[in-house]
Formats: sequence, C-alpha cells, structure tokens
Amino acid sequence: MKFKHIALMSLALAASFSSCSDYLEQEPPSSLPSDGFFTSEAKVKAAADQFYGDVLPGHANWSYGLYAGDVNTDNQINWKGDGKFATGLWKTANDNGNWSWNNIRNINYQLNSILEAQKAGKISGSEAIINQYIGEIYFMRAYCYFDMLQKWGDLPIVTEAFPDNEEILVAANKRQPCNEVARFIMEDLDKAISLMQDGFDKNHTRISPDAARLFKSRVALYEGSWLTYFAGTAFVPNGEGWPVRLWLSPEERRASGTRLWRRSRRQSRPLARSASRSRGRRRERWRHVGSSRRGTVPKESRQPWRSSRPGNRSH
Repeated sequence: MKFKHIALMSLALAASFSSCSDYLEQEPPSSLPSDGFFTSEAKVKAAADQFYGDVLPGHANWSYGLYAGDVNTDNQINWKGDGKFATGLWKTANDNGNWSWNNIRNINYQLNSILEAQKAGKISGSEAIINQYIGEIYFMRAYCYFDMLQKWGDLPIVTEAFPDNEEILVAANKRQPCNEVARFIMEDLDKAISLMQDGFDKNHTRISPDAARLFKSRVALYEGSWLTYFAGTAFVPNGEGWPVRLWLSPEERRASGTRLWRRSRRQSRPLARSASRSRGRRRERWRHVGSSRRGTVPKESRQPWRSSRPGNRSH
C-alpha cells in the first residue's frame, strides 16, 4: 500500500515538472517572437501602423507637430529661443542627439522578416493589401534616411538589422557619399510607389503612391540643389577636398579612386537636372507675378540655403 502511494506521488511530481518546463519554454507574450509572427495581412498592417507614430511627425503633447520644420527660420521661432544666438548656450551635447538609428534598425528588422515570410508563402490574405503595407514601410525607411541626410550628409547605407557584434557593426558603418544616399532613398520610394495602390484608403489617412511621388520630388530637388550650388567644394563628391578617406582605405582609394569619381559624377547628373527643371518652373511662375510685387523679394532670400559646416546640412 505504501509503495502504491509513493508511486502515485512520483508520477504526480514528474507531471508537474513536465508542465512547468513547457510553460517556461513559451515565447514572451510582451514581445514579438523571433520567427513566425507574420502570418496574416493584419499583422503586416500592425507593423506598418507602428511606424506611423514612430517615424512621422504628429501634433501630440503640445508640440509644433508638422510645423516644427519652420522653427528657428525666418518664418517661426521656438518658444525657448535658439541657443546659438546667446553667449555660452551653444554647447556640445552629452548624448548622440539626432544621430539615432533606432527607427531604421526597427524598420529593417520588420521589413526583412515580412519579405521572408511573404517569399515563403506564410502570410495569408490579399497579396495586393500585403504589398500596400510593405510599400508603406519602404516609404518610412526613405523618410528616416532623408531626415538624416539633411542633418549629416554622407551616411552608412544599412538595409538589415545587424547582430550585436562589434566587428560586423564597424564594417557596416562605412559612410557613403551623399549622392549615393539620395539615390538609395529614391530607390526605396520607387519600391513604395510600385507596391502601393491608388485609392487604397478612402479616408486618406494612409500613405499613397502620390504622396511617395511628391516626397521623391522633394528628395531630388534637395540633393540636386546641394550638388549644383556646392559643386567643386568639399561638400560634394568630386569636389576639391572631398573627404573620400572617410569610407575608403588608402589601398582602396588608389585602386578605385578614378572609378569612384566618375560614378559619383554620373549619378549626380539626374538629380542636378531635376533641380534645374524645378528652378525653371519657379522662374516661370515668378514672371507671372504682378509688376507691383516683382523684385520685392531679395535675391539672396531666393537662393537655396547654405551651410558653412560640413556634416550639418539642415536648414
């Protein structure tokens, strides 16, 4: 009898250990699983929706929202004032400031996971709707990169989420010329345009192909103006004093220097032509302005913004 009780207790104890082990091996419910999450179009939509709040400007928390881009320009001043114009207030920050890759890293991780699941046929739902959300995520990456292009110019071009390995991260951290970064942004926007649908959202609350086309023209005008008005300087690839040493070793520079210069010049031409066409359209509109207003805008105020500091391209 005693043996029977001992056997039953042993079985019950073994069962409890087994159930405990199964419970501990579950995926954490508060974070995305490492594999197999994207199985439906609703989950792809959830990933795209997250970046609307993380990447795009908004009007929450008493902020300027969409109008923040005019802060500290001729149009608008911040309610705290700009520290650059007060003695002793323009100081070096203690952190990385706007050199943050969090959003780009998150986009790369989600985008690559979605593309892998789509290629393997693991995502259920309408292919057209899934492509719409993927196109929106491509747009978000282009938006992040354009923001950093305006602030820093030359940047590393990163398209995947790297592991926490110093050797891999250092190798991926080579800065690329600003015109190649602009070309990369426009390629992402081309992908977004090809994947998204006209009239997808009847409420007009989601990114559309037309929004991507408009943003692409802004990128082309921005970089084309930069390449045109800073041609021949150290701020533009192929200019005198251009710091090619930042991303090429001496051996690589000697081996491929001429080819790099020619490629940079060739890639910059379409952007410069786009900027030239845009300026022509602006001049045409200006000629139609009434004579009473013509000439009232100083010439220097109509020129593209200028920067005297390499690495700071914001206006």
